[in-house]
Amino acid sequence: MRMKKICFVFFIAITLIGFYSIGTVEALQFQDWSGTWFKVKVSEKGKAGPVVSVLTPNGGEVVTNNEKTFDSYLKIQLFDIAGDPPFFLVGYCSFNGSVWATQRDLPMQVVGGEPTRFLALFNFERIQSQNITEEYWVPLEVKGKEASNTVGEINSASFKNLGGIFLEEMGTPVVTQRGVGSVTFTGSLVKGTAEDIEKNVPEGCRLTAPGQAAGE
Repeated sequence: MRMKKICFVFFIAITLIGFYSIGTVEALQFQDWSGTWFKVKVSEKGKAGPVVSVLTPNGGEVVTNNEKTFDSYLKIQLFDIAGDPPFFLVGYCSFNGSVWATQRDLPMQVVGGEPTRFLALFNFERIQSQNITEEYWVPLEVKGKEASNTVGEINSASFKNLGGIFLEEMGTPVVTQRGVGSVTFTGSLVKGTAEDIEKNVPEGCRLTAPGQAAGE
């Protein structure tokens, strides 16, 4: 009888330890986002006009910008919790009219939230073409899910903009026209192994490490 009680107590103890272990499995962390790729769809809508300057004191007529929609790619490189606010370093790649060009180590501020759903602010510049540059200010809501069988592996993720504006400058070296407007900026996860990503991401975009492109 005593042996049965001892076995029963031992069984309960092992069961409780098992439940405790399961309950304390480490959940998704911000640093787990490192290495995540997104395909980004960008759409701009705005207006532009000649600059007001000493040479053109009355400026000129405001016109509607041609709405542009294009694909680009974004890779989260690493997370820095020591920043104020904390931030991700990301690589952003877009087509500049002749080649796919990657901008490395761009900061994406983490405004608040948790690793599975957080708010971020992405402010960056890009060269649209030889004589047109743009700057974006885009607040984002980012969501992700951890793989059920692999701790720290993100198998589902996306982001969408919560508003967003751009400033466009045309003319080199003297800016002759400026435009402003709204921008949509949505991202979907590029899934798969390194080989799969290599097939789905343009060669000029393939960041392999912070500050490094494929082949470097």
